[in-house]
Amino acid sequence: MKKLRKSIPKILVKILINRLQRSSYDSAFCCAFRYFEGDLKTTYTVQLNRVKILGFLLTLCLALSSHAQEVQWLTWEEAVELSQTQKKKFFVDIYTDWCSWCKKMDQNTFSQPNIVEYLNENYYSIKFDAEMQDEITIGDNTYRFVKSGKRGFHELAFEITRGRLSYPTVVFLDEDMKIIQSLGGYWNAEEFKIMLSFFAENHYRNIPWSQYQRQVKQKRTEQLLIPVGDGGRG
Repeated sequence: MKKLRKSIPKILVKILINRLQRSSYDSAFCCAFRYFEGDLKTTYTVQLNRVKILGFLLTLCLALSSHAQEVQWLTWEEAVELSQTQKKKFFVDIYTDWCSWCKKMDQNTFSQPNIVEYLNENYYSIKFDAEMQDEITIGDNTYRFVKSGKRGFHELAFEITRGRLSYPTVVFLDEDMKIIQSLGGYWNAEEFKIMLSFFAENHYRNIPWSQYQRQVKQKRTEQLLIPVGDGGRG
């Protein structure tokens, strides 16, 4: 059991705890996982009986399976730490609590299984409230909330959109967190899936977005027009 515990990176344990705390899962499981995390920092071995081990693993499996069809949203700190061990591009969804189109994109786009699967596999996805008031430190830079008018904005949101704040806005960053592109407005699932592959597969380096979009749609149309065989009957 000790080897099993020590094989799990601490950051993944912390992320799961955060997920559970933000959900409606039973607090007992949070406590169980906190215990699990705590043992990573110690050298002693605690013997658990088979019932406890099986119960823990069953609960863990149920929790993970329930999140299988959801985008694995991370905080900035979580994404940065994970990128230290595995390089991926970063995807940032910038929203506000009052933005109705942001909510529609959550419901209609980010809920689609093909979108969920592609984002989780190819990006570190960050859900970023542009009006959050907590400080965010990335490297040597600390970003803060700026009061402006009735509301305000976060300096990091302002920076990665290059000052063009509108909601929703999606931002793509490369593996070194350099800005590739920010795009404002609502995107349906079909268009958004094309966009994800455009950046994740580095097509943006060689071809304009409009041309890539046409090529993908044309290819899909051609595939639909391929005649279906007659089952081999002569």
